[in-house]
Amino acid sequence: MATRKVVFANFGTLFNSILGGGCPPSDIIQSNKRQGFRQFDERKIYFQICSCRNANQYGDAKAPGAILQKTMMDLAQDVSSKQCFLVVDDHEAVLQGTVPALQKAYPWADIFTAQDYGSAMERMEQVQPELMVVDLSIPERAGAVATPDVGLKLVEQLLTSQLAPNIAVLSTDVNPLVRLKAIIKGYEGGFAAMDKSLPLQEMLNYIDFAMRGSVYLPQKVKSRPEFHPKWLELLQLRFQEGLTDKAVAKRMGTSDRTIRNYWVRIQDALLIGDEPDKDLKVQIEIEARKIGLIH
Repeated sequence: MATRKVVFANFGTLFNSILGGGCPPSDIIQSNKRQGFRQFDERKIYFQICSCRNANQYGDAKAPGAILQKTMMDLAQDVSSKQCFLVVDDHEAVLQGTVPALQKAYPWADIFTAQDYGSAMERMEQVQPELMVVDLSIPERAGAVATPDVGLKLVEQLLTSQLAPNIAVLSTDVNPLVRLKAIIKGYEGGFAAMDKSLPLQEMLNYIDFAMRGSVYLPQKVKSRPEFHPKWLELLQLRFQEGLTDKAVAKRMGTSDRTIRNYWVRIQDALLIGDEPDKDLKVQIEIEARKIGLIH
């Protein structure tokens, strides 16, 4: 049998199935990863299941308990030996500080690194990490300019992937995460965002928070209102691409009136009042850039 990693909902499900004997091994092996569940070696599990059932069949009352105890120890060892972390940052100096700190805090983990979006996606597919540590400002590929939009794209893909790794965002500016706040709130994995300027131990505390499956957002992100994706698209098209409202409406496949309504709602969400001497859209652009909605 080829070795592959499998997941069990909990130890109780596994052990009850082993001792009960009424459920074939294939039925208790779940192929999908869920938050908080651990991965184990399928070949070892099959061996333990067969050993326990044989002990039951031949009336050895002590053997199943002994084998189960050994199984628990083996599984605990597997949990600690099979964790993989992936750190994504384009600054070598940051990697040289972050990776050793993580290795010291999680000595059993295999830690991999990537310095751009492309290599991060490739490495993620290869190792299927339990934890992703991501800088928001990374380049699309080696040699390209690092931008927060690329890092946000990576984080958004992680948030919507079936892998659902725990995510820790380390960045000099976490404000752009307000664009993903609605997705983060419903994320199945752990998530923590923090400023790179924090002391190393404090960053490790937040990473541990994410590893436990919790969600932490800094107050300046948490306190911001959630923005509808259509509003964000409008801001991008107007202030990043320079389109007029009429051109934006055509691109978005909606009416001019809807675009006008979007502007009113964005104004309300940003708490911008009407000031006759100031251009409203300039005020919206200034505030949107300040809180990371656009760059």
